[in-house]
Amino acid sequence: MSGAEASSLTLSLVEEDASDVATVRMPFSTDKARRERFARQWARLASFRENRAAPEWRDCAQVEALLRGEAGKRLRQRRVIRYDANVYPLQDAFAEALGVTPEELSTIHTAWSSFSLESSHFADKAALLRPLTEPHVRARLQEVYDRLMLEVVVPDAASVIPGTPANMLKRGDVVGCDDGCSAVLYQAFPCVRVQQPCNFATIRPHTDDMYHHPRGTLNYYAPLVPLITGGRTLQLEAASGTSFVPLELRHGELGRFAGAMDAHFTIANDTGLCRVSLDMRAVPAQLYDPLSPTLLVPETGKPAYAIGDYYSLAERGEDGAWRKTVAGRVSERMGFPFVNSNYNNRRGGPIVAGA
Repeated sequence: MSGAEASSLTLSLVEEDASDVATVRMPFSTDKARRERFARQWARLASFRENRAAPEWRDCAQVEALLRGEAGKRLRQRRVIRYDANVYPLQDAFAEALGVTPEELSTIHTAWSSFSLESSHFADKAALLRPLTEPHVRARLQEVYDRLMLEVVVPDAASVIPGTPANMLKRGDVVGCDDGCSAVLYQAFPCVRVQQPCNFATIRPHTDDMYHHPRGTLNYYAPLVPLITGGRTLQLEAASGTSFVPLELRHGELGRFAGAMDAHFTIANDTGLCRVSLDMRAVPAQLYDPLSPTLLVPETGKPAYAIGDYYSLAERGEDGAWRKTVAGRVSERMGFPFVNSNYNNRRGGPIVAGA
């Protein structure tokens, strides 16, 4: 289906109890079964958002005040950030770890036996990415990634908080400052996404707070192939909430969006090429409440994403440079090839990974 055909479609989404109807212009297939599936998925998201607005789901007063103010506005401003791929050679380090060339990434699926447009190819993806489970194999990628985060992503995330750096304060498990931002949590290792050519959507519409991520999260999306357009893109909810826009990017660009607040999903990849990309998350420390009901896993009573675990912590020194002061670790919450397929979140849906 062409982009023009996709953008012209309108679907009425009906809640399961038929009490609410919302009209959403969606870039999706005209196939009735797929439209109905999308409608059910969107209704689930709408129900989650309605429940999430209840008082018992609120973060601490400090975080809520920031999200309602200028910081919240900045958080939801999307940006495309360009970085020097020679200084931060993510693509080269990634391909080297897998034992392939950067040029092969767009057609990596052609090496899979019995390739089918109807298959998710989870086993093929797991085998492709398995070398990353070895610390020494991913060491160069980790080093390049940390530099990119500390020198490009973390300063951008910190800019969401108005003001300038000041004296550091310690608020329980939250490291912050009383004016501006001098501490940022960032994902210890990126999520790897491989979207092969396929006749179906690999990621359903969702917001990341459905999977315990804090609402103050910024997502950064980095393609490792020359260009992602058409069916290889991530679809982002528009500001109106009634339409979607594709996140089209080139190698050397980072697409920033507020993934815990703005819905996103994929469509069928009809381009004939793979989308290989990394995505990573960063949270200004003032927007992280470790006791938020969103973060806590009922079975453990602990946050799903914690400093020293999912997150590394970056702090700004007096010289203005950002340094990693607490190292996180690779975990199954980062998806393939680390995913624990038996994990299910408290709302009954599996973690979306490797898509």
